[in-house]
Formats: sequence, structure tokens, C-alpha cells
Amino acid sequence: MSSFYKMNPADWDFGTADLSLEEEAAYLRIINAIHKHDQPVPDNDRVLAGMFRCSTRKARALVSALVAAGKLQIEGGTITNEKAISDVVRRGFVSSSRAESGAKGGRTKAERAGKSPESKEQQVAIATPRIEENREELPEANASGRYAPIEGAEEDFAKQLFDRAVAYLGRHGTAAGQARSLVGKWRKDHSDTEIFQAFSDASKSGVIDPVPWLAARLKPKADIQPAINDNVLRFLNEELEKQEKRRVS
Repeated sequence: MSSFYKMNPADWDFGTADLSLEEEAAYLRIINAIHKHDQPVPDNDRVLAGMFRCSTRKARALVSALVAAGKLQIEGGTITNEKAISDVVRRGFVSSSRAESGAKGGRTKAERAGKSPESKEQQVAIATPRIEENREELPEANASGRYAPIEGAEEDFAKQLFDRAVAYLGRHGTAAGQARSLVGKWRKDHSDTEIFQAFSDASKSGVIDPVPWLAARLKPKADIQPAINDNVLRFLNEELEKQEKRRVS
């Protein structure tokens, strides 16, 4: 859960200039909810009505308008926004990096005392790259309010998601090559939002062995064949009979 997130007012005003006041308010509540819960919003009329403080019909109309405007996407029964999810993933990277740094720095006094003392010059030399590394953890916003590129290449949501998913599997004992293969396989059958949601749920549930859990959650989607029920068949037969009678008469 995030108690705050970065927003550039000028970019927001520009991006929502074509929305009505109601649509902008609904859009803001969706974005806030994604950041608050670190996951997409359920595509449920009652949930949306409570969030927007309006009727279910009005809530559905607002979401439909925002989807048509390209502000929101509906995937796998959830409402999402690519920029907001990308920010959530980015925060996850920073949090994980800081946690790992804290674990490395939490050595006991005895462990530190057992090592030979370092000169002041050596300590400065070690500290300098760490400072630079920490600076690169969270890119600063540029003049347009968007994230500045890291080492000249902008990291998009898909790459962040892939790297984070591979790292998560690696922490649970999966070899790097196998982890990349699994994540690549799952991405062929599912959207990035669905994969993000699956990994997020696995992490929050404290799954010990995530590979079989995720494999069950991210099963290949079966080809959907159009189903013709008895009513449709009956209707078609009746229409054919009517056409046949017209020809005879």
C-alpha cells in the first residue's frame, strides 16, 4: 500500500482536458485506488458505484467513457491504467532494493570486528559507488513530469514486470534460466496486468513454492469456440421453415 505517489499537475490537466468534470473525478479515484492497494481495481459495478458515490448505471457509464477515451483498460476482470501499474512496479523495485541493502548492512558487531579495519580512503571508495547506486534506484522526474531514463534507456512496464517476476522466482529457488522461460511462457497467454496480479497475489499470500501456484493460476487460455444452444438452433430451424414455405407458396 502506498500513502502517496508523484503527480505532475500540468501533465494531469493536459491529459484530462477532454474529460468532463465527472469523468475526471472518476478517473482520479481509479488511479488513487490502484496506488492505494498496489493492484488494479475490480471491474464490479457495486465496487465502482461505492467508489464514485453514484448509481451502478452511472458508474458503468463513467468507466465506459474513460475506456473509450483510452484512459483505462479492462483486462481479466479488472480495471487498470498502465502508467499507474508501472509506478506500482517501480516502487516495488525500490522497496526490494532497500530491503536487500538493509539486510546486507545488518551484520553483527562481531562480524564487523572480525574483519580487518579499512582505511578512510577505502571506506570513501566503497561508499561512493553505493551512493551512486542508490541514486539510480529511483529516477527523478524530468521537466515534463515523466520519469527520466536510466542509463539512456527508458524502462517500460513490461521489462520491469519481467525482471521483477524473474527475481521473485529466483528468491524462491528457481534457476534464472528456468524463471525467464516460465515468465516468457506465461506472457504469451496472459496480459502483463494479469501476470502482475498473479505474482502480487502469490507474494501477499506467502506462497512457499510459487511455481506450481502460478502455473495453476496462469493456465493457457483455451480457444473460445462460439456455442450454439438449443434456442438458437430452434430459431434457425424455424427461420428455414418459414423461408421454405414462402418458396412453396
